[in-house]
Amino acid sequence: MTIKNAFDDYILDHKCRGSSPHTITYYRQTIDGFIAFVGNIECGKITLRLCREYVIALTEDESKNSVTVQDHVRALRAFLNWLYNNGCVKECIPTQLRLPKARATVKDVLTPAEIEKLFAALPDSFEGKRNAAMLSLMLGSGLRREEVITLRTSCLHLAEGYALVTGKGNKQRYVPIGALAAERLQAYLQIRPQSDLPQVFLKADGSAVTVDTLKNMFRKLKKITGIERLHAHLLRHTFATGYLVNSGDMLTLKTILGHTSLQMVEHYVHFAPAYVLRNFDEYSPLDNSIGKKRTP
Repeated sequence: MTIKNAFDDYILDHKCRGSSPHTITYYRQTIDGFIAFVGNIECGKITLRLCREYVIALTEDESKNSVTVQDHVRALRAFLNWLYNNGCVKECIPTQLRLPKARATVKDVLTPAEIEKLFAALPDSFEGKRNAAMLSLMLGSGLRREEVITLRTSCLHLAEGYALVTGKGNKQRYVPIGALAAERLQAYLQIRPQSDLPQVFLKADGSAVTVDTLKNMFRKLKKITGIERLHAHLLRHTFATGYLVNSGDMLTLKTILGHTSLQMVEHYVHFAPAYVLRNFDEYSPLDNSIGKKRTP
């Protein structure tokens, strides 16, 4: 069997297991690169050496950062594992294909002033109120872009202060909703078009919002606010960082974000300089002890 035919079967298997369209797109975008690198060879010709050469090529590609490279290698290992379990290759390559180290970088977050600017840029219209509600869920509860799009009205419990969210792998979790986010959601729901569609967020014509809807929203907000680095995951990361800075614990954050391990939370929750320096004097052992003694 050729690698292309095997990959088609792999995608078919994912669809049968109920994997989300986002997951399938992820594998298409990552594995396509590997197939382009090795060519449409027979699966039996895939070797550990060939896979390592591909990983080296990824790390040398200046257009890909270290985290992106890791994403590609993780996807490749999952595909290779499927090939092995289905008898397409004799060697269990994933156990020997190591994940390249990601370069440690300080993650960026939105500042309070930028958050204020973001919501101030929204017009007092149907679209503006809907977008304010969507942004509030991403920034106030850490929802992913796809989770906002697929959120159902039956899963929204504003009076109780939570939503039942379906995340990656169709796994459901309860996510708390703060008072301000609930207020903005209520304002949107009052003008939401009448529709039989289950999704919370709709366009003015009554159809469901899409990934393109959110992409256009962020594109417009970048232009209006001047926040060029603005994207959906920046809001989720800002939520996660702010949650920890404000004394939230890692275990609860893991549950809210829908991660399966604490390591996944630690992977991208790195305090930005503005947050690290905030209230440093209050919590520094040196300033908190010696400094206070000097106070008359």
